Amino acid sequence: MFVAIDGVAGAGKTTQADLILKKCNASGISCLVSSAYEKDKKSIFDKFVRDYTLTDNDTAITFLFQALYCIQQKEVVDALHNTDLIIADRWNVSFLAYHSMFGELSELGDNFLQKLDNLTFKNTQPDKSILLDVSPETAYLRYIDREKQKSAIPIKDMGFFIKTVDFYRKYAQKHNWHIINGEDTPENVHTQMLRVMGIN
Repeated sequence: MFVAIDGVAGAGKTTQADLILKKCNASGISCLVSSAYEKDKKSIFDKFVRDYTLTDNDTAITFLFQALYCIQQKEVVDALHNTDLIIADRWNVSFLAYHSMFGELSELGDNFLQKLDNLTFKNTQPDKSILLDVSPETAYLRYIDREKQKSAIPIKDMGFFIKTVDFYRKYAQKHNWHIINGEDTPENVHTQMLRVMGIN
């Protein structure tokens, strides 16, 4: 099964993906957590952006992210036939959520974004998609606390979170995603996530 966990920055996606991985390991379920921009990849990405002074170059950052997403897409496809559970910590909708409203690509229209999305993700669709839904205020506070480590990507303001949360909520409802309250305790969120995935 291929499951995508999505939501605004600070929703708790990585925390929940790690908890599910631990549960699967303890239960003898083969599991892969795939992320385009976390841990080692994030460190390498941030160093590259700083070393080449690309922090304010939206186009360069966009295509670097697309390269990371290409790596993630291949990782997921390669695991589809020999892994019980594949979890994507973000998938293609995170690309659409940002670039339909922000940055230089937002000026090029939905048709261009869809073509770029298809080129990167090759229409690889999850079996289930989960939105971890949190308020813009909660997401912003979590995000600011986390980004004290000084990400190479410019810090987002509250307006970004308001628009992005609204995008995800509308998209998830339209496409019949599973929506879980990310403001609940991590333990309760974890229980609901396992239920969606059919893991006891």
